[in-house]
Amino acid sequence: MSESEPTLELTDNVKAFLTEKGLEVMNYLDRGTTAVVFSARMTDTDSETQERREVVVAVKFIDLEKLEVKHKKKYIPREMAIVNAVRHEYIINTHKLLELEGRYVFIVTDLADGDVITLLAKGEHLDVQLVKQWFRQIVSAVEYLHGIGIAHRDLKGDNVLMRNNSMKVTDFGYALELPLESDGTRKKCISSSVPEVLIPVQPYDPFAADCFSLGCSGEKYRSKEGKEKLRQKIIDKDWDLPESLQNDESLYILLKQLLNPDPSERIRSSQILSHPWLKS
Repeated sequence: MSESEPTLELTDNVKAFLTEKGLEVMNYLDRGTTAVVFSARMTDTDSETQERREVVVAVKFIDLEKLEVKHKKKYIPREMAIVNAVRHEYIINTHKLLELEGRYVFIVTDLADGDVITLLAKGEHLDVQLVKQWFRQIVSAVEYLHGIGIAHRDLKGDNVLMRNNSMKVTDFGYALELPLESDGTRKKCISSSVPEVLIPVQPYDPFAADCFSLGCSGEKYRSKEGKEKLRQKIIDKDWDLPESLQNDESLYILLKQLLNPDPSERIRSSQILSHPWLKS
């Protein structure tokens, strides 16, 4: 790794631990708010042939001592529990969860080819049917999560990866498994980066918030327009959808349903896959 790359603090002790667990550190890949990601080589068993094979994986490396207390005590244990439990074709596969000395956490997943933001930044024309296929995959993953009581709460382009021409939802750092009420329904809680934050509706549904995120990135609107302008857009239901989208009536309707500022009226993940736009 070059001197310009983020310090991973891979001490000899940490390297020895990773080697013992069958991981050979390769290259730095990325860093987020609370973690650094690097690639590593490991030996794995093929699920179909049961043969041993060498694969390159992504390792999310977290130093708990560098985190705020709420991340250390709440978010990291929650993320580890969720990634260990979820298994879906369009959710990034987790190989291992490792801990060292009560300080270091390693989440080992499949290595992706890139994320949606990188894909869109290329500015290439994308076939509509291919876009529909990818969107179905993302919605399928979200519907699965909602079906088992998990809200992702941080759906955005950076957290949807491309692997072998398929979309894979990743990064469960802010995900939440909602406990059951006495009547069998799920408790509701606060989410983030959605209209409900600007026009408080308490309590509100993080599953509905995930569906809003499927329609757009709340962060994009907030940084571009400013809080007050966005608040007014929500009140006016004015999302300035491009004219090219308005020419596709079924897509236009779907986006309006996803971006509905009233979470109680917003389309649900279980309804999206049967929408006319995805059926055409």
